Amino acid sequence: MLNMRLAPESLQNNVNALTGTSSNQEIAFNFQEKMKKTSETNKANREGLEYMHTTGTIRFARIRQKMENELGRPPSEAEMFIETRKKKINPQGEKTINLIGALEELKSQDEADDAWDLVKKDEHPGRVRLRGRGVTKTMLQNKNKKIMDPSEQVPESVVQTISQKVEQELTKKFEEQKADLVHGFAELLTETLGQTIDPAAIARLIARTRSPEQGGSARNHDHPRSSASSHQPRNEV
Repeated sequence: MLNMRLAPESLQNNVNALTGTSSNQEIAFNFQEKMKKTSETNKANREGLEYMHTTGTIRFARIRQKMENELGRPPSEAEMFIETRKKKINPQGEKTINLIGALEELKSQDEADDAWDLVKKDEHPGRVRLRGRGVTKTMLQNKNKKIMDPSEQVPESVVQTISQKVEQELTKKFEEQKADLVHGFAELLTETLGQTIDPAAIARLIARTRSPEQGGSARNHDHPRSSASSHQPRNEV
C-alpha cells in the first residue's frame, strides 16, 4: 500500500495549489494599482473643472430645504452657490473665490434681481445649475406654475347665471332674425304673385320655425286652457 502520510511542507503546497493563494494576491495587487491610477486620473479631472461643489454625497435638495427652513423663504441661486462651494479645509480655486466675492458684493447692494443671474449669464440648455442632478428648465417651469387660490375663482353660480343670460340673448336675436327672414320672404311672394299673404299664415310660419320649447309656449298662448268652471262636473257613481 502507498504511504498516505505527507510532510507538512507538501501539504501546504497542495493547499496553496488548490486555493490559488499566490494567484489571488497577484490579482488583488493589480486591482489596487488600477484603482490608484483611476483615482489619480479622477483627481486630475476634478482639478480641471470650474466651480466644483464641496457638499460630497449630500443632495442639493436637502441643502435647499435646510436653507429654506432657516431663512423662511426659498434660497436664491447665489445663496445656493455660496453654500455649496464652501471649503472647510483647503481653499477653493481662484475662479470660485472670485465668483463668490462678486455674488456677495451684489447681495450687499440689495439688487432686485438674483445676483446669480447678473453674474452667470452663460447658462447652457438642458440641466439647471444648483438644483441637483437631473433637474431641467421644463421641470422648474411646471413646478413654478401658479395654482389659483379657490377664493380667487369665480363662483359656479355666477358662471351659470352669465351663461344663461348669454344663451337667452343669443336665442332672442336668433328668433328676431328668423322673423325678419319670414317677413322678407312674405314680401317677396307678395311682389312676385301680386297677392297679399294672410298675416295669420305668416304668424303660423314663424311659430313653426321656433324651438320646441318656444313652440309649445306659443301653442299654449294661442289656445289657452279653459278654466275649471267651463267644464260640466261629472257625477261620480
